[in-house]
Amino acid sequence: MKKLLIGVLVTALIVLLASCDPSSTKQDNVSEGGILTPVKGNLDPKKPYDAYHHGLFDDQSYTYSTTYRDGDVKYPVGETAITYSAYIPEGFQVKSSVYVILIPDDTKAKDFARSEIGMQWINLASTDEDPFAVVFIEPENGAKWNIAQDPSGRDEASCAFAAFTAIRDKKAESNAFISVDKSGVRLVGYQEGAAMASIWAAAWPQLFANTTLINPTSYEKDVIDSWLDSVIYPVAIDSSKGYELGMKAREVAMPLFLYSDGSQDVVNRFKSLYEEINRNCSNPDTSRDRSLEVVEILNSSSADAIYDKAKQNNRFLGYPGGTIRGVFGAYTDSHFNPVWEDTTIDEYTRRWMVYVPSSYDGESSVPLVVALHGSSASITDLPEESRWSDVADKEGFIVLFVQGYPTGTPNPIPSWFSLDGGAKTDIDYLKAVVAKVQEKYNIDSGRIYLTGHSMGSMMTQAFAGSDDGSFFAAYGPVGYALGESVLSGLGATLDKNTNTVVLPMWFFKGEYDLNGYAIDDPSSGDGAAFTYWAQANNLSSRSSGVDESENVAEGKYTTYSYANNEIPLVKYTQVHESPHTYMPEESVLLWNWFKHWSRDAEGNSYFDNNPVTIERVL
Repeated sequence: MKKLLIGVLVTALIVLLASCDPSSTKQDNVSEGGILTPVKGNLDPKKPYDAYHHGLFDDQSYTYSTTYRDGDVKYPVGETAITYSAYIPEGFQVKSSVYVILIPDDTKAKDFARSEIGMQWINLASTDEDPFAVVFIEPENGAKWNIAQDPSGRDEASCAFAAFTAIRDKKAESNAFISVDKSGVRLVGYQEGAAMASIWAAAWPQLFANTTLINPTSYEKDVIDSWLDSVIYPVAIDSSKGYELGMKAREVAMPLFLYSDGSQDVVNRFKSLYEEINRNCSNPDTSRDRSLEVVEILNSSSADAIYDKAKQNNRFLGYPGGTIRGVFGAYTDSHFNPVWEDTTIDEYTRRWMVYVPSSYDGESSVPLVVALHGSSASITDLPEESRWSDVADKEGFIVLFVQGYPTGTPNPIPSWFSLDGGAKTDIDYLKAVVAKVQEKYNIDSGRIYLTGHSMGSMMTQAFAGSDDGSFFAAYGPVGYALGESVLSGLGATLDKNTNTVVLPMWFFKGEYDLNGYAIDDPSSGDGAAFTYWAQANNLSSRSSGVDESENVAEGKYTTYSYANNEIPLVKYTQVHESPHTYMPEESVLLWNWFKHWSRDAEGNSYFDNNPVTIERVL
């Protein structure tokens, strides 16, 4: 079964653990009212960051087309439909985790959701301090999972992509749209659903943070081995690129948690297999945090027991197959504990959070790094991906994560540029938030820096190209590059031929990111952007590629630069074998460059306290 099903390959998927008896009946103390009532609402201007759709949405369906790959050739397979119920708690926040639960044979999703175990998950999702979504997926027609992968039966492995696409399609009219944290998709299976989950995990390990199997009914060795020995898309959580690397599923780190209240034979076989996989996975330094327990037999099958274990790690992008790391509190010494604020600015409820390192005493002024998330993302997932707080702890500066305002139809998502006034509205908003942070903390006004990912990268460039470009000492756009014509359309006023304001700029772009990193193609956004900012700083001589190995993985980053008197003023780094993400190593590299730059009150630039100017004959 060496064929690699592509299905609806897009951005991420859904995973974790649970326990259930298919014969369990609906809880007597739960009515169809209350938290189960499905509400398809509109954005609440007073609470724009809460879920506007919430409750239990039954009979959700999605039809998908699948193909399989044999070498370099793709073949059509056909169309398949899945049916599921999705629960979204009222307090669900943008880019939170989702738990995908594969239920036992001969069970309907809407019945399982109302069973004793289903309600354990629903109540936990609603009452946890970090509300999460739960998706219950049923076997075909509520009958049997095609565990043996009979070619005449349903293409079960592609159900993973179908489920993920169905619930998070931003443009779909679906009642159950969920803004999912792609690094926090967790898979749970019960009984036959557990046997099916083991096949999903073997076929698409790069999509799930972890997998939990509760009372698995079988260990399908031949099917599982076939998938484990298949070549995968190593960054399938975000891109269909990278197949040429030849990475096999067996080479990907796979956290697995198990429970059986009967015979331990099947559980022990899974445990032995996954211990071997996680011991021998490729790139041991980048595949997982070795301090985390990644294969474990649980003492209980309750939703609480599963959740307490599964929530501890995510699968982060950046390296092929992803990197298994702990979430904040489980991984960092800082025990990430930012200060949140919601404040009305220009009639909009705005949100941001500030991370203050333990070394801050208020006596000495410290630098400030402002970080912007991408479209449909949030101030919760960008800190996890970038780990700016770790750098702040080490170097002693403050980080400000700023939330974009949700807009768009039919599913409003956090964005930039989308309010009345476009970029100017968001530029004024960012300046206002920085001013509020300066009122509370002792910030060095000459050492404030701006970085962003994806649409946040676009906002970073738009700010630099505005009349307020000298507000920040340096800029670090990651994951998206804009040429002059696009920037002008976003309201940029910078004239590249007459500008005299020094605008330090460092781009990062992944090899598997959107349109790649074609900096030598002037027609590409990357090539046009790199050239534009060099011209804006009156630079014409570009260096050859240099390996960036300072405190980061050797060979992963190649940097090209335009320099002003040997000072690297405009930089572009190609991140090899990496998709659309913001990696911790990029935060380290950016800070090691940011910290050299400063501005005085008149907007003049300095590198290590030495003045840097643009000389032009106008």
